[in-house]
Amino acid sequence: MPKFETLFSRYDRLVLFDTETTGLAYNRDEIIEFAAVVLEKVDGTPQVVQEYDQLVALSPGGFVPPKIQELTGISTQDLRERG
Repeated sequence: MPKFETLFSRYDRLVLFDTETTGLAYNRDEIIEFAAVVLEKVDGTPQVVQEYDQLVALSPGGFVPPKIQELTGISTQDLRERG
């Protein structure tokens, strides 16, 4: 993976994305959180200048497995209330 210094030598702004899912099976598991941060170089140092974080509603009957809840801190109830 390129270092920030290398990327910032080519770009003024970077957007990094992250997702959380209920597992790794593409045909069964679901995205439960989508997040992004925008980085810009400020006084020579990469700084977060904008953040986005959104929980995603589960499909009907969907749930967050206990191991995923332990890893992410996101529960089925969280997604029902805020997804």
